[in-house]
Amino acid sequence: MNDLSSLVFGDVFRFQEKEYIFLAMTPKALYCAIILSQLQTASVVSAFEKNVATGRDSKPNVSNNKLYCFVILETAEFKDRMANFVNTGYEDFSSLIAKLGIRLCVKDLKEVKKEIVETRMVAKELIELVKNIDIPEV
Repeated sequence: MNDLSSLVFGDVFRFQEKEYIFLAMTPKALYCAIILSQLQTASVVSAFEKNVATGRDSKPNVSNNKLYCFVILETAEFKDRMANFVNTGYEDFSSLIAKLGIRLCVKDLKEVKKEIVETRMVAKELIELVKNIDIPEV
């Protein structure tokens, strides 16, 4: 088990049998994205594609549906699974988490940051915390 203070943007941890990507933390909230299973990912992508096909949604205009605020990951351990931002802020996340020793690849880090900042579907506080994070190429 690890302390939450050891996490940095893009670290992956497990809590209650689910995998999360650490985004940012304040004294009052921990911001993270949930990594959906392959089945859950397929379900959300299918619903999104159905809405796009019927003309109800498009990726640039998500029609205020937080479910469609996501990034499909390329990091080897999570390839083709979705990082979903539908519920990013947790007020009472236990410090008893299992840090997995996995960090997202640079491309995923950039896409996660872009999704947070450009879609503006997450808490304003998270946007402010993430917008100036520098993502090194290495």
